[in-house]
Amino acid sequence: MYRNDSRIVPLAAACVALFVFSFFLRWQYLAGAEEAIDIRADSVKYFTAAYNNFKFGAHSLDPPNGTRAPSTRTDLAPGYPIFLSLFFSDPPDSRKIKPKVQLAQAILGSLTCVSALLLAYSFVPLGWAFFAAFLVAISPHHIALSEVILTETLYTSMLMTGLATSIYGWRRSSMTMSFLGMLILCFSGHVRTIGFVVPLALAPILLLTPGGIEPRGMKTRISIGGAACVGALVVYVTFQWFAATAMDVAGKNDALQRDYTNLKTPLEYISNSAKPPKFYVAGLTHVIVDNRDPDSRFRTDRGFSEIPEKYLSWNCCARWLYAWHFDNAYNGGVEIYPMRASTFDSSELLGSLRTLMRWLHWPLYALAIFSGIFAIIVFLKRKKSGLYAHIFPIAVVWFSFIAGLSIVHWLPRYAIPVYPISYILATTSLYAITKYIKQARRSVTMS
Repeated sequence: MYRNDSRIVPLAAACVALFVFSFFLRWQYLAGAEEAIDIRADSVKYFTAAYNNFKFGAHSLDPPNGTRAPSTRTDLAPGYPIFLSLFFSDPPDSRKIKPKVQLAQAILGSLTCVSALLLAYSFVPLGWAFFAAFLVAISPHHIALSEVILTETLYTSMLMTGLATSIYGWRRSSMTMSFLGMLILCFSGHVRTIGFVVPLALAPILLLTPGGIEPRGMKTRISIGGAACVGALVVYVTFQWFAATAMDVAGKNDALQRDYTNLKTPLEYISNSAKPPKFYVAGLTHVIVDNRDPDSRFRTDRGFSEIPEKYLSWNCCARWLYAWHFDNAYNGGVEIYPMRASTFDSSELLGSLRTLMRWLHWPLYALAIFSGIFAIIVFLKRKKSGLYAHIFPIAVVWFSFIAGLSIVHWLPRYAIPVYPISYILATTSLYAITKYIKQARRSVTMS
């Protein structure tokens, strides 16, 4: 990551400047943003689970009922409720709790930008790395996430920190850093369950491929891969312990009835994801405020033989595009839920950034896809050095996450955490293109 010690000072200055700028944008947004309903939809679930964790030490969605402890468990990932519970008091007051959470999420969002800079600097020069992180800083989706009580901000921060740490260990043959990075990535799966895709995709790469900066033999690779696997095992064991027990009012570990109604087998997820949503079959918009049919987000009941063209177009193309759509499903913009007031409308700066990123959204996506595919091709040709050989791990992580997401759900909101990775991949393409043009010009000049 840090190819030259003389670059530490400029790198540190870039990190500080980026954090300050990112926090300024998020703070400005929070100053004028207000949701139409303070706590709603998924936020209610996280708020309830956080209260039960704070009050009873139980991971449950049972509605608060005085001093009576919850009697059921939930399959909701525990990480974000535990995070929320740090800001609770008794009795809970959302008007006091939410501003504290928003401030913490603004800080986490700014740290995400710094992690993106450090990760990008593993592959490209500092100026280009700063550009990639700058895109994360001005991303209206990431700015808006600071306001809402949802998992995305915490998960994205852990994802980017874990990736930056893991890739540093991979490039420097550091078992300690590889272990630490994998540990963070595994724990991020307790914030967003689909996050377990990331360490599962990354661990084989840490084990089997060279990093490209410092020479190492198979023994070192096995040490790094082994550390990654141990990290995954530690987190898996803690998850099983958490899923099996809960604390009652007396403070004892008590097995509770578990509610796994939302869980499906892998084959059920895959089979269900192949069915296009009803709005897609009907040719309607995915945005709820423009399409009030409450059933339109559900999968169609019609079989392949009835609408083969819809099945084929959905699975070959549309499902990947909807998962990356600029407009979120509920509000039709960058914000997750309908707003009583949006700073993107009242602030000229934030409004301009939203417009800019809307223009850049699909071109950056296309560049990221090109970069990821090219990195995989380079790997298959067994090239062990060069720019695209080095970005192979994050390309695999990105594609794996999008593939997993397309199976679980198509909602655009769920893809926001991997926007930073796409910006890094896109920046890598831009850097490679400009480098190629400069070399071509130099060759022409010399000839």
